[in-house]
Amino acid sequence: MADIKDRKRAKCDHRAAWQGDTGLSLTRAKEYIRKLHSKQSNPDLWPDFLTGLPDKAAVLRRVNETLPRLGTQAVAYVRIANINPYLLKYGAEHHAELVQWAAAVLRTIADDYGRGYFVGAVKTHDFVVVGRTPNVEGIVRKANSLFLKRTRNMYSEQDLERGYIISFQKGRARVNIGLMRLIHVLAESSCSLGQSEFMATLQELCSEAEYQGALSTRLTPDALVMARPRA
Repeated sequence: MADIKDRKRAKCDHRAAWQGDTGLSLTRAKEYIRKLHSKQSNPDLWPDFLTGLPDKAAVLRRVNETLPRLGTQAVAYVRIANINPYLLKYGAEHHAELVQWAAAVLRTIADDYGRGYFVGAVKTHDFVVVGRTPNVEGIVRKANSLFLKRTRNMYSEQDLERGYIISFQKGRARVNIGLMRLIHVLAESSCSLGQSEFMATLQELCSEAEYQGALSTRLTPDALVMARPRA
């Protein structure tokens, strides 16, 4: 009889302990969700895995908030130009390193200008910088200088000397694909485009700048509207 009572008591103790553990686990889970929601309210804390920068969703949110303030605020769409030809020639060994260095120089230079500057990753080789209009282009240009300096040891001496990595004939013209660098399209004046059209336009203009070998493009409202991607 005593043995049966002991087993019942042990069973009750186990149930009470389990219920206590369950209550503790639910409390911890609730705290996790509270912290998650706190992070989700701040797009700077939505990290892109490769770079640690805010991800595309965070970029789109920040751009949407900035569009009505273009003029006092500027948006720079930044790309690692010529990285695909580089990877074609040299292989993918330094791919992640190149992307991370681009992210690092953009973020750290932006930090030098104080609070309120946003740097996010919108695609693997594309970034967005948002901040006070007088400083955004300076951030990107300084970042490009550091990126050029850091990547010099990733080329052959021959490519460094001649200034390009791939050369080919296209019709009657000779095309030389230059060294990697950070190019950008700058939007600093108000425009009537919505978020998705605005971003698509900047992306297309950045592709055109890369094709033309341009380092940067500055946009006027008229130029921005004329450059809208065709449906």
